[in-house]
Amino acid sequence: MTDHLLRALTVRQPWASLIVTGRKNVENRSWNTRYRGPLVIHAGLGIDKDGLTAHKSLLPDEVPHGCVLGVVDLLNVVRDSKSAWAEPGMYHWVLANPRALSRPLEASGKLGLWTPSPTLVHELQGEGVA
Repeated sequence: MTDHLLRALTVRQPWASLIVTGRKNVENRSWNTRYRGPLVIHAGLGIDKDGLTAHKSLLPDEVPHGCVLGVVDLLNVVRDSKSAWAEPGMYHWVLANPRALSRPLEASGKLGLWTPSPTLVHELQGEGVA
């Protein structure tokens, strides 16, 4: 895969872990994107404490942050997803084919949809997820 096709999204925990383990198939955003394809999931430094409490049974004992956890495919962005994860009034980013890394890769996140560095893309390719 060429790095110009790969995009990344920073997501707070526990949502990032739930996405890369295939438990959460929709990411809610207030904005749309035309991008479709592989999406690197970066666990941001922020943690949604209410979300962590509500979904503790679905998570490992510790949820990493400030790192890349894996890759999913962004299939579509809709407003009417029937997923249990879809929130009314939001854009529903429909996700599939989660590929969790064997170990988190330390990386800095960014706001919005961002382009991973060539070094990060190389590491993801070495892990077989990109």
